Amino acid sequence: MNRTPKKITPDRIKDSILLLNYTSNIPYQILLGKFYDILTKKSNYILPLTPPNPQNPVIEFTEQPSGNGVTLGFGSEEWVLFNNVIKIQLRPYTIIFNCLDSYPSWDIYMPEVKKVLELFSELGHIIRYNSIQLRYISHFQNIDLTDIVRVDLTNHFDFQDISSNYRKVLHSEVYNIIINIANKLSNAQNPNSNEFLSVIDIAVTNDKIRTNNLYFLYELIDNAHTLEKKTYFKTLTQAYIDSLNPIY
Repeated sequence: MNRTPKKITPDRIKDSILLLNYTSNIPYQILLGKFYDILTKKSNYILPLTPPNPQNPVIEFTEQPSGNGVTLGFGSEEWVLFNNVIKIQLRPYTIIFNCLDSYPSWDIYMPEVKKVLELFSELGHIIRYNSIQLRYISHFQNIDLTDIVRVDLTNHFDFQDISSNYRKVLHSEVYNIIINIANKLSNAQNPNSNEFLSVIDIAVTNDKIRTNNLYFLYELIDNAHTLEKKTYFKTLTQAYIDSLNPIY
């Protein structure tokens, strides 16, 4: 079966990150305040606790050790605005969207992204978007990926083995696909524990878009999402996909 499911349960998505790099006609420190104003006054976004402070740099995305192995750091919380669907991190010339505790589905996530980008467009200060990255990180608690990943994955993605941690970059005409697979990461705080975490991390990128046309940008993002989904399901056995109550 070559069909790509529209929905699976559980989806195991920990992070659904959309990163957009842009060029503006005013300094970032000023633009941050304008972003904040329009998000809080024309939409339903709020800050968790502390108002944004342009003097403090935002923490970069990093793979950070945690009690469950590896998680994705989403930066200082004082720079994150959120509503009941997604959260937004604003850092120098980059906008980062992510899901909250659970992934709401693309049909809910992407319209929220469009709403935010159209509000930012009203300001007239984004000259163009330069690059996109759509990155989905799925966590598999106490699941050995060798039990659910296709046996021919080594041939399909040119991996030598799937028993540890691997990274592969695939190139297409429009996008680069970056696949990171980490199997059976130990509990960093309790190395003697039998608990472990496995991770499938797939990013689809285009760093040469150079556009101020939002409709073209939306098409690129939607196509990146389709490619990410197809790549993800190509890594999994059909038996495992069938166990997730797939809806086609």
